[in-house]
Amino acid sequence: TITLCGDRRGKRPMHRISMVGQNQEDRRLLEGLGLSVRPAKAGSASWRMETCAASFGDIRRTAERIRKYLGAEIHLQARLGASPGRETSSLPFVPACNLKPGMVLFDGKGGLDLVDRVDRVPLKGDVYDLDVEGVHNFVASGLVTHNSIYGWRGADIRNILDFQQDFPEAVRIELLQNYRSTKKILDAASEVIANNSQRVEGKGALITDLGDGESIVFKLSDEGRLEAEWVVQRIQELRYTDPEAKSAVLYRANWQSRQMEEALRAQNVPYRLVGGVKFYERQEVKDLISYLRLISNPFDLVSFRRCVNAPSRGVGPTTLGKIEGAIPEGGTPIEGLALLLRAGELKGRAQRELVKFLDLFRRATAEREAQGLAGLVKWVLQESGYLQSLEDEATLEAEGRIRNLEEFLSAAAESESLGLRLAEFLDRITLASDTDQLEEAAQLSLMTIHCAKGLEFPYVFVIGMEEDVFPNRNARETAEGLEEERRLFYVAITRAQRRLTLSAARRRRIMGTEMLSMPSRFLREIPAAVLTAPIRWGTEIYQSGEGVRPGSSFARGAGGASVATELQRIRSFFDRVKEPAETPVSMDRRPSESPEPLDASAFPPGTHVKSARFGVGTILAASGRGDGLTYTVRFDQGGDKRIMARFGGLERV
Repeated sequence: TITLCGDRRGKRPMHRISMVGQNQEDRRLLEGLGLSVRPAKAGSASWRMETCAASFGDIRRTAERIRKYLGAEIHLQARLGASPGRETSSLPFVPACNLKPGMVLFDGKGGLDLVDRVDRVPLKGDVYDLDVEGVHNFVASGLVTHNSIYGWRGADIRNILDFQQDFPEAVRIELLQNYRSTKKILDAASEVIANNSQRVEGKGALITDLGDGESIVFKLSDEGRLEAEWVVQRIQELRYTDPEAKSAVLYRANWQSRQMEEALRAQNVPYRLVGGVKFYERQEVKDLISYLRLISNPFDLVSFRRCVNAPSRGVGPTTLGKIEGAIPEGGTPIEGLALLLRAGELKGRAQRELVKFLDLFRRATAEREAQGLAGLVKWVLQESGYLQSLEDEATLEAEGRIRNLEEFLSAAAESESLGLRLAEFLDRITLASDTDQLEEAAQLSLMTIHCAKGLEFPYVFVIGMEEDVFPNRNARETAEGLEEERRLFYVAITRAQRRLTLSAARRRRIMGTEMLSMPSRFLREIPAAVLTAPIRWGTEIYQSGEGVRPGSSFARGAGGASVATELQRIRSFFDRVKEPAETPVSMDRRPSESPEPLDASAFPPGTHVKSARFGVGTILAASGRGDGLTYTVRFDQGGDKRIMARFGGLERV
């Protein structure tokens, strides 16, 4: 865990990274990054690393480098307390919109004060951007505040919708001049957002002096891999026709970057991944790869060290040292573990968990021979307990990690279809991970749409325009969720200055199985006048010659559904596209544990709750409903977490 603090000590604000650990390989990696690492205490095996900078941007870039190589998590803290070293000297950063009565904040002198109530008050005077250069936060009367843009960060559209009602004397001034995009792009954005009921009605249309511009391009590919390859071909053309122009590929969720990254690497196209970690360098993906490497090569000590405690099995440095010390000459780590268990050297939880771990690898050789590549990956995810541990965590962060693992399984299935075996698949991943792109000089950026807020590019590609992808499969369960997704699509459209390209795929691999996709409902909201060619709707997109053919590789979908059944499902979907769609069930995922409809009123903001995993906390906010209901909880020990109500097991204290 990387703790990144803003510090009040001294005459100028400082930002600091602090890390403590015992893993010596991690220590060597930090030293390889040019960072100074020292013993935590005299005679202790633990180490400590600290570094600081006046600029928040500089220290954040250092933290991202560390996260890239160690797969760590970044926690933002404000160390503004007047008593350094005490537990009360630090508090987590929190959006101002999440402040609730009963919370503790720093006062102007570094002491602690209790929030008694939160009132909206009129402000006389100038209002400045809260993103202060270098510091990236704004302190007003001792209160550390942060900007909040999206609903998942605690933003509430009602703050805007009710503004004139709350402040009747306010004067409304419409800023209709757009300096970024051409008219066709603005017309598309305006038509799309007009479908939202919760919005501020404008009295005029957006105007621009940049002319009509190019029409919007929509491309429907047969599968996700071909979609990525087509986008890369268009990017290659841009590199020749306009070498200096910057472009961006935007997507709804991080897992979508995998196929784009592979297609770009295959063509040696340099790119920057903004606001995230490259797919094969993500923590959960590296954990899974370590299992596969150890199955492929039992002598791989580095992979053993990583997977033996992923998920946590209570294996600390002492236990790991015993295991490595028991490895016979010319033997494997698994053999060393077996000898240690046979001698009765391990006790308690570590002993129980490592017996299961040893059994996993004893069975792995037979599973490797009996199953294909995708089947082996799926077996490891289930038998190792890794997938179960993420499902038990029940947070949105865990949900995102599960989606990345599902995408890794899809990558394994694709490689299997090309005839690759385990060793060849791992070699391919190694080449992808080791490729050193000139990121700083790259003209192409890959990022989620959330990260693109406030940015602009001459050429923009928005990929994955399908139901369950965009709109997201969780968000589309409610009308409010759909409108939040549509606002996000509006952001994506308006990032483009000169040319906007949208793309989708007829088929996507979900947990390694090819599924027939439905085009996003947002596509039909784009006016035909701004498109290069009309987008056809419903089953027309999937007719022979362009989509489904007898005997195709997805002639039967997951669960044995026939193509005719799938097409009927699509017809029904477009008949009721304005209604919340049926929630798809992901393979091997647990259904809702609550038979009753989930209601946010069960735990209103301010309610004290208890979680078996995170302890006692306070409800800050709720979003969604039904199976999509999610609470934002501030835990006394674990900080802020987004907990899915259907899995979280929250209890009122």
